[in-house]
Amino acid sequence: CRRWRPTVGTAENVDWEGLGAFDAYTFTYSDGSAEITLLAGQWRTSEAAAEAFAALGGAESWPGGSGEIPPGPCPDPAEVDDAALYVNQTAVFQVQAPAGGAAEFACRMPM
Repeated sequence: CRRWRPTVGTAENVDWEGLGAFDAYTFTYSDGSAEITLLAGQWRTSEAAAEAFAALGGAESWPGGSGEIPPGPCPDPAEVDDAALYVNQTAVFQVQAPAGGAAEFACRMPM
């Protein structure tokens, strides 16, 4: 399990505002040797978040992605684990991990 720490800070994610998010940010994390980018957005209703999730490609189009953050223990990493897209009620999370670890990162982050 890697120890990811915020590095570059936080920036507004204006692209997701175009999808109807009323609050959206981009966070960059590092474990000292690799970086992961987390995009997080909040919608007013779960239906609106589901529409944005679908517009971003849904779970089927994201290697390692799934529709909801799984309860309980983290799943084994997917074979291709460089991106994941999750929806959790009214929030959507997109993880981009060029060096791998996207599913583990999404599972272990308190989202």
